[in-house]
Amino acid sequence: LMEGYMDVIASHQHGLKTACAPLGTALTPEHSLLIKRYCDAVVIVFDADNAGQNAAVRGAETALESGLATRVASVPEGKDPDEFLHAKGLEAFAAALDGAQDLVAFKTKLLIKRAGELTPEAKSAIAKDVLSTIVRCPDEILKDEWVRRLATHLGLNEDSLRRSGGKSVPQSSRRPANSPVAAPVAAPVKAAILPPGDLQILGVLFKTPASAADLTGADLESASAREIVSALRSLPLEGKWAPRLLDALQPAERAVASRLLNDELGYEDPAATLRTLTAKRRAQRRLKELEPLVLSGNAQVDPGLRDEFQRLVAELKGTKR
Repeated sequence: LMEGYMDVIASHQHGLKTACAPLGTALTPEHSLLIKRYCDAVVIVFDADNAGQNAAVRGAETALESGLATRVASVPEGKDPDEFLHAKGLEAFAAALDGAQDLVAFKTKLLIKRAGELTPEAKSAIAKDVLSTIVRCPDEILKDEWVRRLATHLGLNEDSLRRSGGKSVPQSSRRPANSPVAAPVAAPVKAAILPPGDLQILGVLFKTPASAADLTGADLESASAREIVSALRSLPLEGKWAPRLLDALQPAERAVASRLLNDELGYEDPAATLRTLTAKRRAQRRLKELEPLVLSGNAQVDPGLRDEFQRLVAELKGTKR
């Protein structure tokens, strides 16, 4: 995730096709929700000046609060991503991305560098600033680990640091001797991994659940997406249908559906949007069926099939096949 369009253009020119940008504006919760439809993690790499680093921290906090796993990368030599890519190439830039730090580590390092001498007052100010970031994380385990690391990094008493963070910060897990051992916590459920196209179709479908009847199994690539649609079709849609859908799904599919149901993106006409998406997917599938026949060099290909192939090529021109 970059700052401006020149950075994104340079990234795509050098083969980094996952680059995108909020185009100079602050990253918003709406941006983060849109990103979550296609991935679960982002690396933020803004310009290397103070303004860029501050914007990177603010953007990373917004992404973190939305549930995205968030890291921040620094461009070496104080260059912008655009400048660095043209000067050093993709391999050097990829190495910088590989060295990205989680948000708390990046912000702590940045504040220590700006503070200069780590006086007790400076440590207190840094701790309060970093704690304000930590409490925005929805993952309690991560929050606990970050508080522990922050205390070590600043040389502070961990329990004092936790108390200063108030109720939003996990308190010490130490227990008195002879106290009962807590039952083990169940491992978190891992969401099923769906192709971006399936996520997009499901995201729109949940805004117009009655349209599930118009979908076929071939409109979806993954078995998990088909299972979600099948469960939706089997439900009565009056009243609050979403909880009933979640109850009908297996844990991995339930995790995906729950995330998409909480997506606040709106559509002016979700049913029409869904019809457009499925029509495009059906056209792409038909084009793939015709491609080996028409491009085989066989002179006896049915003219009707050749015309259909050319029509689909023109119709889908500029779209990803």
